[in-house]
Amino acid sequence: MISCNEVKALLWDYYDEECAPANRDLIAAHLIDCRACQSRLDEWVAISHKVFTQKSVQAPPFLWTRVLAGIEAQEEKQGAPWWVQWRWMSRVTSVASVVVSLGAFYLYKNATPSLESLLQGRSAQQQAIQMATTSVDSPDQAAVLAVDGEQ
Repeated sequence: MISCNEVKALLWDYYDEECAPANRDLIAAHLIDCRACQSRLDEWVAISHKVFTQKSVQAPPFLWTRVLAGIEAQEEKQGAPWWVQWRWMSRVTSVASVVVSLGAFYLYKNATPSLESLLQGRSAQQQAIQMATTSVDSPDQAAVLAVDGEQ
């Protein structure tokens, strides 16, 4: 004879007809005598019929619209995150444009030759070459060379 615990372990295989023929005969004989195991098998049969014989389930109409509306409502409750706020981005853009404009003005101002160089007919490049090739002994000489352009 086979015990109830052994039947419980093999019952699903028995239902799916996947157990060995020798076990199948023992389980069938046990189910005739044991009402508890038979009722367990009947429950499994009823559940499997309900689960596996259902027709395909379709989502209700407008489900996606309802889901999106729920997401938007939740976002409105929480408030917009800082990177979404356009006011914040416009302020950063304004500050960045001012900084870039000041930097461009500074570079333009320093790239143009000095008035003395223009009057002497030298370009900024010639003045830079002269300053780089001239040896100076003190910072004062370097300042005079930069202004006058003389050696």
